[in-house]
Parts: sequence; C-alpha cells; structure tokens
Amino acid sequence: MLPNSNTGASSSARSRTSRRGSSAPSAASASTPTTARQRRQQRQALGHDRSGLSAASTASAARKRPAVVLESDPESESDDQSWHAGSGDDADDSALEYSEGQSGSEDGSSESEAGGAHGRAYDRARAGDAANDAAPGASNDSDSDDTAPAADQHAVNLAILKELKAMNRKLDSMPAAGPAPAAPAPAAAGAPAAAGAPASIFMPHPGQTRFGKDWRAPVYIEHQKLHILRIDEDVEYRDVITPTLRAIKWLGTSAGTPAALKPFKTDVQQIRRSSHSDLVVGFRKIYLLHVQGIVYRIIPNAKKSPELHLAAKKEHVSIMEPLVGPLPGFDLDGDARYHMAFCSAVGTGTNAGRQLACGNPVFQQTVKDTALGFPSGQYRTITLKLIAASIAFGKATFTFKFTGQEGEPRTVDKLTYGEWDSKIYNSTLIQDIMAWLLDEDAVATEWAPLLAIRAQNA
Repeated sequence: MLPNSNTGASSSARSRTSRRGSSAPSAASASTPTTARQRRQQRQALGHDRSGLSAASTASAARKRPAVVLESDPESESDDQSWHAGSGDDADDSALEYSEGQSGSEDGSSESEAGGAHGRAYDRARAGDAANDAAPGASNDSDSDDTAPAADQHAVNLAILKELKAMNRKLDSMPAAGPAPAAPAPAAAGAPAAAGAPASIFMPHPGQTRFGKDWRAPVYIEHQKLHILRIDEDVEYRDVITPTLRAIKWLGTSAGTPAALKPFKTDVQQIRRSSHSDLVVGFRKIYLLHVQGIVYRIIPNAKKSPELHLAAKKEHVSIMEPLVGPLPGFDLDGDARYHMAFCSAVGTGTNAGRQLACGNPVFQQTVKDTALGFPSGQYRTITLKLIAASIAFGKATFTFKFTGQEGEPRTVDKLTYGEWDSKIYNSTLIQDIMAWLLDEDAVATEWAPLLAIRAQNA
C-alpha cells in the first residue's frame, strides 16, 4: 500500500518550523523584552501569535490540503438495501425491480417521519449499500466489459494515485506568498458543488472499490440532481458517469474517464438506484403525512416489530388500495385512465361533475413538499415531468403485490408494499402521463401549476 500523502505535508511543516525556529535567536538578541507588551509584540513579529499572523502565513495555511480519503469506511458496508421485488417478503431477484430497502419497507429498515428521503439525503447516502450489481438489466449499461482482469483494474488505480499524488506534491512546493491553487474546472459550466463535499480530491488505495461514507454523500447528491432533471427518463449507468466524476473531483483531470471509474461501478450502480428509489418511495412517505385519520404514518420495522408491522399494513391496505382506484362513479379507462383517487377529484362550480386532473388537495401538497425537499435552485421547480412522475410514483407505491398462489385468499400477510417495477413503470408511462396532462380538451384541471404549464406549452 502506498504511504499516506499527509506525510509529505508533515515533513514540509517541520522544515518550515525548523527554519522559523533558527531565526528566533537573532530576533531575540536584537532586543530583550522587559514588559508583557514587548514580549507579545516580539511573538507577533516571529509569527508565534495567532492574532499576529502575516498575510503570507495566512495564505500558506489556507493552501494546506485536508486529509485525503485512503480507505473505505466500515459503515459503508451495511447490507440494509434490497433491489428486487417483494422488498423482503418472498423477494424475487429475477424481476428487473428494486424495492424499498433504502426507505423502510418489509426488509427491516424503518422510515422517517420528517418527509422521507429528500430531507435526509445525506444520512441515507452515508448509509452504505450492499454490493449487488448482478441483477438482471445491469448488462444494458454501456460499460459492459466487466470481465477485465483484476490486474488491469489495479494498474488503473495505481495510475490514478500517481497523478493525484503528483498534484498534491505540487501544492506543497508552491511558495508561501503565491496564489492558492485552483480546483479542476468542472465540465458542466455553472454546476453547483455538492453541499458538504470533501475539499480534497478522492484518492482511493489500490484495490478499493467503494467510495466510503465521506465521498458517497456528494456522489449521491449529484445522482439525485440528475434524476430530478431527467425524472421522465430511464437513467442508466452511462448517464451517471459524468456526475460521479464531478462529485469525486476527477472531472477535468486525466483520471476523469469511464475507465478510471470502472473499479467503482458496483458502488456507482447502487447509488444510482438508491437515489431513484428515494424519489419513488419518498412520494408515498410524504403523501401519508397529509392523509387525515391515519394511525400508522410510517411503515414499522418488520423484523423488530412484526406484529406492529402487520397492523400497519392492514391499515395501509385499507387506505392505499382505494387510492389507486377510480373516483366514485367513474372508471379508469380512455381519457380517464389516470384519474385515480389519490391525484384527481370531482369538480364543482363550472366543472361540476367532471373529473379534475391533480384536483386532490393531498396530491397537490405532496408534489409541493417533494419539490421543496430537492436541492435548491432549478431542482425545486414544479415541472410537467415532476407532476407526471408523481402520478406514476403514487400508482407504483400504493399498489400492493399479492405473493400467494393462484386460488389462495388475498390475505394481508401475502401482500407486499408497492415498488417500482421497471417492466411496468418506466419512461414510456411517465411520458404518456405528460401528454395526458397537456390534453386540455379531454382532461380538465383547476390546479394553478398545471394551468401555468399548459399556457407555456400552448
């Protein structure tokens, strides 16, 4: 293993200290301090007093790089996430699905009461995922040559380390009065830096395949931003390569290539799925916070409290199943195919007796709260994509899956919470909902954000 690069910084610091110390006797012999004030002035002149640091010393201290990440954090090795059907109850790994291991479903993790995934992106990003990149569908990613020998990956890591360590040595050798070194310019102009991201460049040790908790958080945030802007698309591995390189500060360097990122592909895949799963399940979490008369607003831990979990599921089945059904007196077909009870309502006044898209007040508030939980700036805008995706998310997470055999009674213990099955819920569905929302002749609405969007697209 390569030595810690902080050793060089320590040596430089000692050499500077020794040089400073060697000049102290001559300064002291010039005049012997007799009062406390004179002694304080002398310390300031010699640079020993923090309140008297010179501008050059301050600039030199500002350039000292923080400790680099050389090892994965053990906390990132948790296995509390499941990317398959069933979410812990008769899970089916053969489906191209992922469930709620991120967000608290039947696999034993618990949900938060404070609005779900978005408000705690950092906590969830730091929570580490189990390495499971063998799920069907992973072969659709553009970088499919995962059979490269381990020696090749080792060589890639060594090459990256060599370049990054050289960059750090260059920082150490700069004169004290010189300007602070500029960080590599990101490829996407104006892209905001991830909040709380480490200031140093990600420096993995040979053989490392996970980012660790300190670097996982900024990678998660960059993936989340991409999913928000492209929420109507099926985001694949190739789409998150650039955001990942930006998060670990390799973008703009010779290390910023897909090949350099390949040893971390499994971790990148888990974060990509995790950030999307939080969007999906987060909608249901926020929606339940606004439902009146509900006892269990979160899903209790199935492993720690099975009886409580079963009681909550019974209540949720009685609430959620009618939500994905039609409004009383209507059917879900033709132009009314997306007028589900959780998002639509029956109008009054000029639209009396008509179904109104996005007319359910709980749905309206959930969409607003979802957007408020996103990173600041353009990501918090209520767009046509977000409204359509919210309808898809609600349909997916409010629909319970029956795991029993044909002919068996549909009892609660044989039902699992809804999840995002990409065979059913995908970009095709969201784009169809978008077109449906813009159809002013067939679909009535009174919701101001949707009316404004229709005016923009007229």
